[in-house]
Amino acid sequence: MDSTLQHKQLFTPLRNFRIYDFFSADELHTKNGDNIPFISWPDGVPCLVANLYILQLLKRRGRGGGELSRTGSKCGTLGQYALQFGQLLNYCYHRKIAVIDLTDSNFTDFIHKLRTQKSTRFPEREQTTPNNVIAVGKACLEFLEFVGKFYGDDNFVAEHGTISITKRRLPASKNSPGPLRGYSLDHHSFGATARTHTRNPITPTRISMLRAAAAELTQSSHIKNRRSLFISLLEHTGARRGEIANLTVSDIRIAIRMKQPKLRMITLKRGNPAERLIPVTKLLLSEGIRYIDIYRAAIIRRHRQPDHGFLLISETTGKPLTMAYLTNEMGLMRHRAKIEEQACAHMFRHTFITNLFIALITRHHLENASAFRHEMIMNAIFFEEIRQITGHKDPWSLVPYIHLAFKQLSGFTNVMASINRSKVLEIFDQKHEELLRQLEQGMPVPEYKSRYDELVRLRDEDLLIASERES
Repeated sequence: MDSTLQHKQLFTPLRNFRIYDFFSADELHTKNGDNIPFISWPDGVPCLVANLYILQLLKRRGRGGGELSRTGSKCGTLGQYALQFGQLLNYCYHRKIAVIDLTDSNFTDFIHKLRTQKSTRFPEREQTTPNNVIAVGKACLEFLEFVGKFYGDDNFVAEHGTISITKRRLPASKNSPGPLRGYSLDHHSFGATARTHTRNPITPTRISMLRAAAAELTQSSHIKNRRSLFISLLEHTGARRGEIANLTVSDIRIAIRMKQPKLRMITLKRGNPAERLIPVTKLLLSEGIRYIDIYRAAIIRRHRQPDHGFLLISETTGKPLTMAYLTNEMGLMRHRAKIEEQACAHMFRHTFITNLFIALITRHHLENASAFRHEMIMNAIFFEEIRQITGHKDPWSLVPYIHLAFKQLSGFTNVMASINRSKVLEIFDQKHEELLRQLEQGMPVPEYKSRYDELVRLRDEDLLIASERES
């Protein structure tokens, strides 16, 4: 890879940090600045203009009108912006060019290098896609526009400016009836966008392949059960990786004591993390309890350190698993399962939400996507049910799932009367298959019988709960 474009993270998250808000009545007021990215040059010297730009981004509205997310070890959406224009800072540093001294030719060269650099792991492949190059380029232009204003040069990034751009108005989203959404900065070096390939929901067959791979990858009972629980949480909660990383032992224990269990999730993808409660089965929660009491407890005792309370932990350190670690786990399982097409954690979320919409369509007897959208907007209780389960704040971001759900329903010859009950039976079958696999691998027969009886008991409880939820 070109040393001038090393994809190096140039920022560190600021912890327990407060920033200036306003001064009034001889009193300085501050606001929460926790977990914002603090940016330095590759030699460690702070980059003043980049950090001022981050403060500017704090005022930008994100999805649903909230602040840009800055949660997680990578500082959320703010960190994503920092990673994108950080590549331009790397370019300037290695070329010994001050950011304000960049020319149109320099910027064109930067984009060309982004487009043509090769992967370090697979030298025959490009490092990134054309659409990602354009996304980075646009983020850099917005940063450079701020740089120009900071130095008093309004012509630095402008039409026919030092860095010559084309500014075009953005129409409302095709899913949203709102007004214009601002403007986009384009540059002649970007070229045409490639066709966008959206992630499809993951199929039951692929999930079964991943589960089998999780059991085959290691001899460690802790890691086997942790990976199985991770897949189950993805499949049956629709949670994001970071949300699963934030789950705690107490979340599982509190949920399983409920008459109709609901699992607390800290919703990411918002400026200020919120909580939501997701209806879950006791079968799922019992898997979590088993992992906690048998495998997780052994690791905590081994490392002799205070229990931090997070659910999924490392076998070697006892520390909580990060979102990046969970991403790597999914990659390992996919490789072992020999799944050539895309199979990532977020595809489980697409499947979960699509299935949720199929259930809602069936329950409310909605005939088409237009009727669903009308119900979602006009019926506050209906939308609150969706929002509480999925964590979406903007109803229009859910529209693609509506169409996908109706597309799947149109291919059914016989829609089951109860989606909730079918989900319970599906989980029961999955857990029974895992038990049979462990029996084949040497599990004592008495233990198998005991765990099978427990599965049957939990299945019957969950079927009763499903009936009560539908009544």
